[in-house]
Amino acid sequence: MVVLGAVLWQRDHSIAAGLAWSFAIVTKPFLGLLVLFLLRKKDFKGAFATLAFSGSLFVGSFIFAFSDPLQIFQDWRTSTHWHTGLPNVAKPDNQTFYGFFNRLFVDAKYSTPIFDYPTAPLLLMIPVVALAIYIFVYAVSEQKNVGDRGGPKTFLEIAITLALFMACGPFMEGDHVFVLLPGLFGALLLYFGSYDRRWLVASVLWLLAFANLFLPIGVNQFRPPYWPKLEGLMILRSLHYGLIFFVAAAYSGFVLHSDRMKGIHSTRVDGDDARADLEAEVSA
Repeated sequence: MVVLGAVLWQRDHSIAAGLAWSFAIVTKPFLGLLVLFLLRKKDFKGAFATLAFSGSLFVGSFIFAFSDPLQIFQDWRTSTHWHTGLPNVAKPDNQTFYGFFNRLFVDAKYSTPIFDYPTAPLLLMIPVVALAIYIFVYAVSEQKNVGDRGGPKTFLEIAITLALFMACGPFMEGDHVFVLLPGLFGALLLYFGSYDRRWLVASVLWLLAFANLFLPIGVNQFRPPYWPKLEGLMILRSLHYGLIFFVAAAYSGFVLHSDRMKGIHSTRVDGDDARADLEAEVSA
C-alpha cells in the first residue's frame, strides 16, 4: 500500500494516495510518518485526506466491532502501551535508537546496563530526533509544482522520511523495515539512470541494511526464550540494521540535496548566459 500510494501521488492523485496510505497506517500506525512527507511537500490536501481516511478507518474498526467497542479500544491501548514501553522496548530485536539507549542505561531483563539511569534514553533521544529532523528537511525538497512528483526520487524521499524517524523509535523490528524497499529501488534506478558513483554508494548502503537482516550473527535472529542477555559490546551490536538504515537515508539525502543544488546553479548560469546574449544583441 505504501508503494501504491506513492505511485498514485506521483500521478497527482493525492486523495487516492491518501486512501491507499490510510490502510497502511491503520495496519502499522508508525506509517503516519507519511503525513510528514506530504506536509514537507506542501500537499496539504493529501495530508488532510490521509489523516481523514486513517481516522475514519481507525474509529470505524472499533464502532462496527461485533463485541464491546469500548473494551476493544481499551485492549488496543493496553497492547500499544506494552509494545512501546519497558521491558518490551528494550528487547534485542527493537532496532531503534530509543530501544538501544534503554538497553544501555535501563535495568531491563534483556540486558545488563552500563549503569542504571532511566532518564538517559529520553535525554539522548533529543539530539537524535533533532538530527533526524535536520536531515529530513535537508533531504526532502519542497514541491514547487506537480511535475516535481515524478521519477525515482519520490520513492527515495518517502523511504528517507520513514527510515529516519522509524530508526528513532520507539519500536522497529525486522518485518517493519520492508516498507523501506522503495529506498533501495529508488537509489538503484537513480544509479542506472546516471551511472553516478554516489548513487552506487547509496544503493550499496541500502542493500547492506537489508542484507544485515539475514546475518546469522545478528542478535535479532534469536527468539524468546532464547534471547541472550546482552552485555558490553553485544549491546552495541544490537543496533546493527537500525543504524545502517539511518546512515543510508542520511547519505541518500545528502546526494539528493547536492543534485538539487547543482540543478539550481546550472539554471542560474543558463539564465545569466541568456541575459548576456540578449544585452549583446541590444548593444549591437
